[in-house]
Amino acid sequence: MTDIIEGRNRPNPETISAIQHLTEQLRIQKPQSREKSEDDIAVEFCEEVRHDLDQIVDVLIPRVVQSTNSQTLVDALMEFDQSWRDVQNAMIAQKRVVAGNVYARVIVLNERASNVYKALLSDWKPV
Repeated sequence: MTDIIEGRNRPNPETISAIQHLTEQLRIQKPQSREKSEDDIAVEFCEEVRHDLDQIVDVLIPRVVQSTNSQTLVDALMEFDQSWRDVQNAMIAQKRVVAGNVYARVIVLNERASNVYKALLSDWKPV
């Protein structure tokens, strides 16, 4: 997690590896609880990070799309945006009918974040 946290302010290759490792761990070791399903746990996690993800989608993505010539980065951002919307829809379904498949969609969101980070790293120009 240290590499992911340190990569928030300045892109670095170690962050990509850390995100990919986290994604694999999420696939292998699903959360377990007697009281909650893995999807319920995923909903709680998403609610905790909702503000950050909404800021990425609502503020950062539009700014980057307007200021970059990198189609790879734009495509990665659009996939990330759609994946976050998919997670939100799954959360709604989970809360209403307990069939949202939220956990699997969080894994996809994590993969999309890795793709954005890769594209950003190759396009990064320090100020």
